[in-house]
Amino acid sequence: TCSEIINVGGGEYTFNVTSFSNYTLVNGSNATLSIWDDNDAKGGSKNLGIEQLVMFYANYTNRSTGFAINNTMSGLCNISFNVSPTGWSNMVFNSSSNFWEFNKSFSTKGDYEYNITCDAPAHEELNDTDDITIYCRDDDNDGFNQSGEGCGLLDCNDNNATVVPPHLDFRINRSILFCN
Repeated sequence: TCSEIINVGGGEYTFNVTSFSNYTLVNGSNATLSIWDDNDAKGGSKNLGIEQLVMFYANYTNRSTGFAINNTMSGLCNISFNVSPTGWSNMVFNSSSNFWEFNKSFSTKGDYEYNITCDAPAHEELNDTDDITIYCRDDDNDGFNQSGEGCGLLDCNDNNATVVPPHLDFRINRSILFCN
């Protein structure tokens, strides 16, 4: 009888066994990893934009029990992005959601790739890659944005859709106020 696997690492497996004549060790993943962000459907399809905090999630789970592999099990998840500053950042385990989480904002619109790697004793290291699109930000939905950065005309008041920047194509409407 194999009571439990004590350690997995470097291609070696340590386990306690009492009275056996044969054993089989299946070398396969004993963990699962799924990742997503706030702009993905699983994250709420929030379409977050420039300078808004975006939450990134990792669900690192024991395949056989279905329980989250967390920091009390010496689990660790890290995230990296294809933008400066480069390098790995530690994710934080949220015991309420049972997910590893990290938040970040972006200063320009565009498509960004991120990689999440998770590892824990007695579990395989797993990693996954995804991407996120950061949009131009228009909080009042008037078609003008608050960032300017390659997103068209800058909105001088992005909290009020009736205040818009003047431009040549705009037909004057008495209910619209122009920026000073």
